[in-house]
Amino acid sequence: MAEPNPVGECVLFDSFGKFIQLLCGVLAFSVLVVKRYREHPRRPLKIWGMDVAKQAVSGLCAHFVGIITAEVVSGATKNISPCSWYFVAFTVDVTLGVTVSLIIFHYGKVIAAKYQYAPLATTGNYGQQTDEMGVLTREPSLRIWAIQMSFWSFACVVPARFVCMLFTYSLRNPLSVVAEGVHSGFPTNPKGELMFVMVAGPLIMNAIQFVVQDQVLKFSKRRGSTPRDVESNTLVENELTDSSAFSLPAQFSDDEVLSPSDSIPQADSPGGEFTRSNSISINNNEQQRNSSIDSQ
Repeated sequence: MAEPNPVGECVLFDSFGKFIQLLCGVLAFSVLVVKRYREHPRRPLKIWGMDVAKQAVSGLCAHFVGIITAEVVSGATKNISPCSWYFVAFTVDVTLGVTVSLIIFHYGKVIAAKYQYAPLATTGNYGQQTDEMGVLTREPSLRIWAIQMSFWSFACVVPARFVCMLFTYSLRNPLSVVAEGVHSGFPTNPKGELMFVMVAGPLIMNAIQFVVQDQVLKFSKRRGSTPRDVESNTLVENELTDSSAFSLPAQFSDDEVLSPSDSIPQADSPGGEFTRSNSISINNNEQQRNSSIDSQ
């Protein structure tokens, strides 16, 4: 951290700083709540929560990389607080960082579709199914969600934010004009400076960022109608089908399941389905045949 200014320095990690950061995050994410209630059709609550959780994890990652950037760059400059540098780092983050993240995300999906990797082929598709009323008829796969969340957070967002860190540090001399301008506006009021750099600007930019990212990360039937997306959705369906390929069909009860010794195919058996009565009939015929042979 930079040396304290003679008139006091804005601090990111005291109790007031932590409270302001939490408040900013809550207010920014509340925009997603409003967005959900204006959606048509509306996502099921569980699916919406899984979509938002991806942004929550990636947002925390981006936030901490931004704070590290502010501390590092502040340490390389003089008489400019980390709070002012956080404002600069955040502005770079929501412009350059979001752009780089979405580019990585796009090409990641293209590669996943090319190599038929179902979990990343279609964003927001966790294998769920809904009826016409938007009620879940098949539960989403937590494994697919975890893969998508990890890819977005750790393969797209975090690398993009480190690109922002390198950009900000490399251009710290010209960017210091902006940071110093913010800092000079609060010469004796470090808490006011913290409120400005965390709420006044970033709150609006964060809200816009979350809305844009939510539109990209959620599953959209309209977006999924292209040939590539239809193929990607089919990959997800096939993976879920394959995972349950050896499960017991619902129309059989435990009493009707055949043992390996009983399961003798019959050409005239409809649909190839066999019950215990089929096997008993087969066994009786074999016993009659054997008795006839013995009598001869």
